Amino acid sequence: MWKHASFSILALGFGITIGFPHPAQAETLEPNAPLQLAQASPSSATLASERVSIQKALSDYSDAFSRSAAEAATFYGEPTLLLLPNQVKVLSKRADIEDFFAKTLAGLTPLGYSYSKFVDPRIRLLNATTAICSAVAVRFKADGTEMQRLGVTYLLHKDNSAWKIHELIPTDLDKLVNAD
Repeated sequence: MWKHASFSILALGFGITIGFPHPAQAETLEPNAPLQLAQASPSSATLASERVSIQKALSDYSDAFSRSAAEAATFYGEPTLLLLPNQVKVLSKRADIEDFFAKTLAGLTPLGYSYSKFVDPRIRLLNATTAICSAVAVRFKADGTEMQRLGVTYLLHKDNSAWKIHELIPTDLDKLVNAD
């Protein structure tokens, strides 16, 4: 049963990212407008360029997370779906995203947290505007000693030429998604 439930939740995340309308927004869409689900495959040069853009966005996000919750939240789209081990959270507004990261940082700071780095990013472009990326997030103390390693998987969407995270999934280190 849980296998099907987690697939449904992931499908919901993909639905949010590719633009399935939220029921409250459905009346604002043209009733007969076609929903584009497929796109032409991008060239290999475009794929390489987009991978670099995603890596930079995630590196910049990691740096921002080390500085402030408000700055980290700017790398997330709205809504954002968090598939945490014991709960699923939908963060509909920027303020919700900032609050989540403020609480996360408040829990890390007393433990000596200083900064994070992504290691071994594995990026798979699903289409020209959607990508999935798994990586190892390494958290460090101010003296440079490693504090924690955790696997993360992000679903990203490109809107207005910027990649934004729309889904975060803590991931077992041996289950990270493979790159293209």
